[in-house]
Amino acid sequence: NAPFMVEARALSVETVDSKVLNLAREDIVWHSVSELITDVPDKEMLGLNIVEFAGDDEALIDERVNALCVRLDELIASQQAGVIGWQVCRELAGVERIYAMRKKAVGLLGNAKGAAKPIPFAEDTCVPPEHLADYIAEFRALLDSHGLSYGMFGHVDAGVLHVRPALDMCDPQQE
Repeated sequence: NAPFMVEARALSVETVDSKVLNLAREDIVWHSVSELITDVPDKEMLGLNIVEFAGDDEALIDERVNALCVRLDELIASQQAGVIGWQVCRELAGVERIYAMRKKAVGLLGNAKGAAKPIPFAEDTCVPPEHLADYIAEFRALLDSHGLSYGMFGHVDAGVLHVRPALDMCDPQQE
């Protein structure tokens, strides 16, 4: 979804994958955002893109938000790009709570149960945003081929991704 979200001329586009999202659901942070990030009936939320618009011209911001929502509705109707829904948050307090949840990604991954802990050895990888979806799919396939659990989050608009594969550093096989 990166290219059309970047084309929407948003201030920023952040993402968290299903691993981070599910860990957030089990954390106290979820209580602060649960009414802002609601489930879609009969659909599994596999990730979350957070698109932020800002500026001095409220009418222009509304126009950009509305155009993005129309595009998202088109993708939902055609069942394309994995888009299952969207929500708009205009209140600063709500926006701050959503970003607090996103910023907690590292801590959420670090608190994952088990001996294997997400290790930051694939930090700040960067590709052009229009290639991000393919890059993520290939990176996931590589990690999956090694049977690794992992979390991904990053800055879609810049094509920057943080990937944290979970490894047990006390296990010589994984070390």
